[in-house]
Amino acid sequence: MRFILVLMCMMIPTSIFAKDKYVENARPDWNTDTTINKVVKVKSQISLTKKQIELIRKTYRNAESKFFEYWKIDRRECSSDVVEVRIITEYELDNRTYFPGEDDYTDASGTVIGRYFRHSNVLYIVPPYPAKYYWRKDFAHELAHYFYDDCGIKFLSDYNEHIAIREFLNKHKRLFY
Repeated sequence: MRFILVLMCMMIPTSIFAKDKYVENARPDWNTDTTINKVVKVKSQISLTKKQIELIRKTYRNAESKFFEYWKIDRRECSSDVVEVRIITEYELDNRTYFPGEDDYTDASGTVIGRYFRHSNVLYIVPPYPAKYYWRKDFAHELAHYFYDDCGIKFLSDYNEHIAIREFLNKHKRLFY
C-alpha cells in the first residue's frame, strides 16, 4: 500500500539541480576520510574515534534495512550509488556563507539537522554525539533522502517527502531516537 502511494507521488521532482557549494566556500580540512562499506564514504572535519565510526556504520545499516523493509522495496532494484557523508560543525551546517540559497529544515529547537544534495549524493551532518543531538534520527533522516533518490522515488514536494520521512522515523523510534 505504501509503495503505491509513493508511485503516485513520483510525478514531480523535489529539487531542481541544487548545487553543493560547501567545499568551494569553506575549503575544509578533512581530518577523517574513510569508507564504512562499498557505498558509504565518510569525511569529517573532526577526527572520528573508532566508536564514532562504528556508530555511523550501525546507524547506516539500521536505516538502510528498515527503510527498504518499511517501503517493501528490494534494495537490489535501486542503483546503490555511493553516498558521501561529510561531517561538519553545527555552525557551518547552518551558515549561509557555506550553503547559499539552500532551504533550511530544522528540528524543534530550530537547529538545521542536515543537508542532502540529490544530484551529487553528498550528505552533510553534525558530528556523531548522540547525547547532544538526536544524531541517529537526523542521520537516518538525511539517509532517507538519499535512499529515495537512489531508488528514483520522487514526491510532489519537499514537504510531502518530509512527511513520509517523519512517518518512517516514528515507526522506528527505538532505533533512531
